[in-house]
Amino acid sequence: MANRSTYSILKGIPRDNFPRVAIEAAAELMNGPRPGSAWGDWVQTPTPVTFRAKWNGDTLCITNHAAPWAIELSRRYSCPLLELRCHESEHWDFGLFHAGEFVADVAYYDDRPGTPRPWRKVGPEDLERVWGIALDRVDRYFVDWRGTDHRVQRGWKAYESDRFPHFDADQLYDFMGALGAVEPWWTPDHIEFEAMMWRSQTVEHPIHRRIIRRASMLLRGSYPDVPARSLRRRYEFWKQRRETRWLLKHHPEAFTWRPGDPED
Repeated sequence: MANRSTYSILKGIPRDNFPRVAIEAAAELMNGPRPGSAWGDWVQTPTPVTFRAKWNGDTLCITNHAAPWAIELSRRYSCPLLELRCHESEHWDFGLFHAGEFVADVAYYDDRPGTPRPWRKVGPEDLERVWGIALDRVDRYFVDWRGTDHRVQRGWKAYESDRFPHFDADQLYDFMGALGAVEPWWTPDHIEFEAMMWRSQTVEHPIHRRIIRRASMLLRGSYPDVPARSLRRRYEFWKQRRETRWLLKHHPEAFTWRPGDPED
């Protein structure tokens, strides 16, 4: 089964109040408006979610897509947060926050074909500054897996003590360890708790709602409960869709990049 794990790693929140503060933060988010549209094929619904967490010193690692309330805890305690993500067992990336504010996103995915790929949107210096970790402990993870960086070859490890080499998505666990975090699933003394969260579920709308939705898209450029798009935005959206379809037809390789592919 493909690994799609997501971990929220917080540094510096008080131990005594956890997980109570997490449950409270999640409840506050549930009191706000429903995210997204109620007219889409995927609708956000209130769902009880079980989380696992593990302390290691002042660093807390949490499983199961805890980002919404983890960002709130980062804001509340003015501490750093790293959202660590594994994509289909193929590669990994992360988003970095401090005091609830976005700092940098080291992401593989981008809607625009040909956009620079991993590790090029941020440097290890940002992580050193926000996380307070020595630069020489993490900088070797910031390499391009497409074979253009002399520091990376298949089978090579970022650090001698690592368990997993480059081109192996499980390398994220070595990176996690460098940050001082411990994976909760692998330890018997983890914390387990439940909180309400918005989670996406598919919805089969009746025919009359599908007709209304279609009419709204044609007349307003958006769903009935979403602000209407301007004519300019509708044209830009249509142009982007047309360009994407052309690329899919004539250059499908632009959408099928994998670690190890040659440079564009």
